[in-house]
Amino acid sequence: MEVYKMHYYSEYETNSIDLTLDFCGFEHCPPGYAFGPAIRENYVLHYIEKGQGFFEHQNIRYPLKKGDLFLLRPNESTYYYADKDDPWSYYWIGMNGTKLKDFINLTLLADIPVLINSAQTPTDLIGFSVKSTVYQANTMQKTLINELHIYSKLYDVLYQIAKTVPNPQSSIQNLQYKLYMQAQQIMSTQYTKVDLTIHSVAQQLSITRNYLSAVFKQFSELSPKEYLLQIRMKRAKQLLETTNEPVQVIAFSIGFRDPLHFSKAFKQYIGLSPKQYRQQLYATQ
Repeated sequence: MEVYKMHYYSEYETNSIDLTLDFCGFEHCPPGYAFGPAIRENYVLHYIEKGQGFFEHQNIRYPLKKGDLFLLRPNESTYYYADKDDPWSYYWIGMNGTKLKDFINLTLLADIPVLINSAQTPTDLIGFSVKSTVYQANTMQKTLINELHIYSKLYDVLYQIAKTVPNPQSSIQNLQYKLYMQAQQIMSTQYTKVDLTIHSVAQQLSITRNYLSAVFKQFSELSPKEYLLQIRMKRAKQLLETTNEPVQVIAFSIGFRDPLHFSKAFKQYIGLSPKQYRQQLYATQ
């Protein structure tokens, strides 16, 4: 089996929260090679370079060939395997991030996890972007400048998919979606403020807290409170991993007045206290 060395890009290392490249690679599968059934915690996009295979999702089997794509979505059981006579080779990209689901929802992959190459939906530009992302991630020296370049490639993958198979149901111009995106923007840019609450976010949008929660329910699995907590906890992890700042400073930096309150919230979210998390990090280095 021919496989590129797998590279991991953490959102904490790259200072990215909206979109992360977790891993990527290329694989030439032997006849009948299978994976699953399994459940992933992130999105994994596959582009078939050559050969054939099958992808099973929610009791539907999709026969796929060169130029087709399939997407593993979080918390969904999937199973896929190479053809016995003409096994496939594919590139894959593992992605995550707080905005990724919104990007996927702009495409038909939000409803059907496969994209068939055809005259109506040509995938050559998507494939080129996927292959370029994998190649750059596996060959470029890991520097901040190069990571910026790689992330531009990853955004281009998502752009090419949205351009090829836009989701007409996304209705990004409607008022509720605009409110949802505006609320995300407020929380993503103002989470450091200790007085930022879901009530204050709703006030900035001139709506009620209950209405904001209803809007979030349409477009996200997280409530506004959970979304804000996720942003703050991911930033806390990033600061614990990349700085030597005391817990008190980190707590204030992500919008907590009380370090004890922050420590309790962090332990409930991560499973370890900030001190334990940092000690565990040092122990593995």
